[in-house]
Amino acid sequence: MLPVAFFFVYTTGLFFMPNEWLPYAALFNFLLIIFLRKNPLLVLRNLLIFVPFIGVMLLFSINSLTLESALFLTARLLLACNFTYVFGTSIGALRFARGVEVLLFPLKIFRVKTRNISLIIAVAITFIPVMAREATAIRDGMSAKGMRRAKISLMLSILSYKVLYRASMLSDTLNAKGYQ
Repeated sequence: MLPVAFFFVYTTGLFFMPNEWLPYAALFNFLLIIFLRKNPLLVLRNLLIFVPFIGVMLLFSINSLTLESALFLTARLLLACNFTYVFGTSIGALRFARGVEVLLFPLKIFRVKTRNISLIIAVAITFIPVMAREATAIRDGMSAKGMRRAKISLMLSILSYKVLYRASMLSDTLNAKGYQ
């Protein structure tokens, strides 16, 4: 529970801390990578995946903020993506979901089933890599059939079908195990 609480506090705090503290946050992220023995090349590769998204955010924020504020916002997003990757590879989806369930314990006063929320989070987190693998397999399959530039709509329809099929199988499995 403590690592999950720290994750939420740190990632939220990144966006509320003064700009002068950002180098310390970057140093903390760097030390965390070393302490948890993460491969720096994998961390950098993962960070590069988010560069187009963060670049678009930079362009939008330049229009509404000063250049300095937009650059600080971009740095905060990079730090949050970096920390999320390092944290996500260090703690499993089930442990994360269990931590969220414990943190949401006060909602039981209002009869909210926190176990269901944690199950939804665990399934969502585990479905992300599954969807990425499925998308790669679909792209490779279409490429093998001679479709150089596969149509996005066709890829998305096949991916949607496969994801819904897996979700249906998961639902049947949970029902068979008696989960309500």
